[in-house]
Amino acid sequence: MAEKAKFDKELDQKYKLLEDINTAVAAVLAHSRFALAAYVKSVPAEQLNQQISNFNDAVLKWEADFGLYSIRLRTLFHNEETLKQWESIKARRDDLDVAIYELTSGPQKSTEGVFALLETISDLTVGLSRHMIAKIQDMKSRSRANK
Repeated sequence: MAEKAKFDKELDQKYKLLEDINTAVAAVLAHSRFALAAYVKSVPAEQLNQQISNFNDAVLKWEADFGLYSIRLRTLFHNEETLKQWESIKARRDDLDVAIYELTSGPQKSTEGVFALLETISDLTVGLSRHMIAKIQDMKSRSRANK
């Protein structure tokens, strides 16, 4: 009975981490899209600045949680591949941060690279999610096989 409780707790923690990571990524992607839309539509500076501020807030939240998620990935998934995928998403998010800054306040005026980064981050996140789900399914299968 104690073993089942431990298994269930670990399973819940893995699902929660998956949800937390997807929520963090989704927030940054959404706010970056809002900022891009404001830029493309040439909204008044005050509106654009508000969208950039919202994006920056989402980035700061991600930064605050990144280390925690990394530790939880290392602890719960026990492999380097999962952590490497997360770090790759983070690296592209860092690139996105720079690209949005350059687009809205620097010499860069083309949105193509920013949209490509959004797509890359989304694709990498789907890959990480599938990897995590596969590991969770493996865990469930091993548990069933041991019964």
